[in-house]
Amino acid sequence: MNEIPRIPAPGGDDPRIELMHKVARLESQYADRVDETETGWMTVVNVALDRWRTSWQEQTSTPELNPELSRKFRVCFPLAAHALNHVEAAVTLHSSSPWVAMSCVRIAFEHALTAQWVLWTKDGEDLLAQQMSLQDHRRSSEFIDAVVRAAADTPNLAESAALAEELSEFLGEKPVSVWSVFNLCERFSSTRLLYGIYRDLSQAVHPTYGLVRAHFDITPPPEVVVGPIRPFGAELDSPELIRGMAVSSLWALYVLEVSRAGHPDAAEVLRLASIRGLE
Repeated sequence: MNEIPRIPAPGGDDPRIELMHKVARLESQYADRVDETETGWMTVVNVALDRWRTSWQEQTSTPELNPELSRKFRVCFPLAAHALNHVEAAVTLHSSSPWVAMSCVRIAFEHALTAQWVLWTKDGEDLLAQQMSLQDHRRSSEFIDAVVRAAADTPNLAESAALAEELSEFLGEKPVSVWSVFNLCERFSSTRLLYGIYRDLSQAVHPTYGLVRAHFDITPPPEVVVGPIRPFGAELDSPELIRGMAVSSLWALYVLEVSRAGHPDAAEVLRLASIRGLE
């Protein structure tokens, strides 16, 4: 599925062709159900984004918060806001530039899930801050090393190298963190379903076969023909784009609503997820 189609070897049937036919027949059996499900998911997305706009984007000040979650909110709000803003961008782009939309959903998915993790993990905000500190330490160390190495060949950089080494004294010990997206997904789904969705969406973020294939009009086997370019990428046949929008918007919105004092609208977010099978 993630390989560029290749021309079958001459002289004999290619078992891949029969497999493709089986997959196509199975897809046709469930096509109507998939369309209906995706329509329901888009309804969820639109409702969630409407609530995001009216309840949060239009606010000029921080709402009254649940005191127990005020510290977590400092980390969760930026994550949730970034997720919802990317879902909003994905909705705008998913018809004209589906692969750009999918990259937005991938960002939304990671940030919304991270916000959930911070919310439900004891001292989650501190553990995530440790991961951020580790990333900063790595970048600073690499920058200092690069300046020092460059100065070895360029005498004019000697003063900069000296300052860089002086700066290294302020870096302190390298922070320790076991945080990773894989561990994050495992926390909420030991079946690796969430990580599978994350990896599928990542096709639009990293160089992949799927991304390459989407930007040419390719006739599938047995007679593979690489046709004209597709500057905006092909339409996606993966359900992960719409589902990713839906779950990301719900995860992010729930974190925000449950942080409000009395969390008056959190139950409505859960109800919305439940009726669409996204709980």
